Amino acid sequence: MSTTSSPSGQAASRRRDPQDLTRKGQRTRKSLVDAARAVFYEQGYIDARLSEVTERAGVSTGTLYTYFDDREQLLAAIIDDAYARSVRPAGSRPADVGDPFRRIFNGNRRYVEAYRQSSDLMAIFDQAEYLDEALKARRMARASDFAQRNAQTIRRLQDEGTVDRGVEPLIAAQALSFMVSTQCRYVYVHAPDPSCADAAGAQALADHLTRLWFSALGVDPDPLLETFIAEAEQAGADADDAEAPGDEQVQAAD
Repeated sequence: MSTTSSPSGQAASRRRDPQDLTRKGQRTRKSLVDAARAVFYEQGYIDARLSEVTERAGVSTGTLYTYFDDREQLLAAIIDDAYARSVRPAGSRPADVGDPFRRIFNGNRRYVEAYRQSSDLMAIFDQAEYLDEALKARRMARASDFAQRNAQTIRRLQDEGTVDRGVEPLIAAQALSFMVSTQCRYVYVHAPDPSCADAAGAQALADHLTRLWFSALGVDPDPLLETFIAEAEQAGADADDAEAPGDEQVQAAD
């Protein structure tokens, strides 16, 4: 369903891979996506006017239609950006590749934190998917992608003899993945929970969801969580030390 039509006589989609654009084109496209995110949140996806998006981005209506056919394509671009950050946000490290349990722990922390930071968009998506079957299908495809990757992790653990072979990997992955996403939707969109509102609260939520993950797979969560949380705290402390100025820098600043 399209709530806003593109100019008549131009049936071909204008939605191109951002990598195919010039740097100026990429900047213009990003300004439109950022403006749409703000306007959709402030006015609601249904009531938002594309003229407000172009005004916020500082471009003409014609420029908008150079990059997007309609609001559905704008929303799809916002989804792509949010999905990319939830899978591997800026600053994350691929150090957990060799350890399936650590990957679950880190993956849940990244997902919950990304959801916390994008709760405004998630509210928009919930509203929009009732009007747009393509958007609903897109979100389900994203969820399926997460579940498939988690199923691969469970299969690997079964091959190592760590997880009960009687567990069907895909069913378990779907159930556990949806547990995480549904809980995030509840505490960040439908019934905002102040205890989860900051980064520390998001970590606590993610760690409890990870506890449920490990327990459901028949694994004692306590030693794993104790190790992973300690490692994460140490990594955070190391990062703080690396960013803190040394004595000579303090003196130079004085």
